[in-house]
Amino acid sequence: MSENKKPNNCQKRDKLSRRQGVTVAVGFKSGTFSEYQETLMEKLIGIWHLMQILAYTIAKTLADFSNNSI
Repeated sequence: MSENKKPNNCQKRDKLSRRQGVTVAVGFKSGTFSEYQETLMEKLIGIWHLMQILAYTIAKTLADFSNNSI
């Protein structure tokens, strides 16, 4: 909000009755927020997790196959 502008709607209330709530609305300029982008570390951790899953799957398959072929 600029210095000279007043809020569009402002109300003051000392006490709320039971089951009444308060709503607060805040406006932001366009472009204030942007899409989240993963960091390099987060990408590397994701790749590492995928490699662990693949390695476990391959190892388990080979272990089961070798135990059945004896």
